[in-house]
Amino acid sequence: MKLSSTKYTDTQIGLGLLLLRLVAGLAMVINHGLPKINNYNTILEKWSHSFLGLPNHIQLYMIIFAEFICAGLIVLGLFSRLACIPIIVGIGFAFFIAHDGQIFGNGEMAGIFLTIFLTLLITGPGKYSIDYFLKK
Repeated sequence: MKLSSTKYTDTQIGLGLLLLRLVAGLAMVINHGLPKINNYNTILEKWSHSFLGLPNHIQLYMIIFAEFICAGLIVLGLFSRLACIPIIVGIGFAFFIAHDGQIFGNGEMAGIFLTIFLTLLITGPGKYSIDYFLKK
């Protein structure tokens, strides 16, 4: 692989998407989804965000579903594009509402995650995924 080359192979793209899925998906599961599951009651007591007028416990269930279940599916490369949608909605809410869309401020991580999962929605999971093997 020449670093100055603009050519790429399907293998390189597949490995890049695998790396993106693994790092972003595991970071979401471990750093966001799992802590919400483990500290559900504490988080629910402090939850002050309003999303579509839904009760707080429903909102928190939806976020846990996105950050734990859907992110886990993305790590596996299973139903990847579909799994990106709840994550994008949840992170979009965090980025635009909780962090006022401040990509160069306290919303930086939410903005980066939003960009990563939008990219995966557009590209799909790549050839090193369960989705790819099911498609064959």
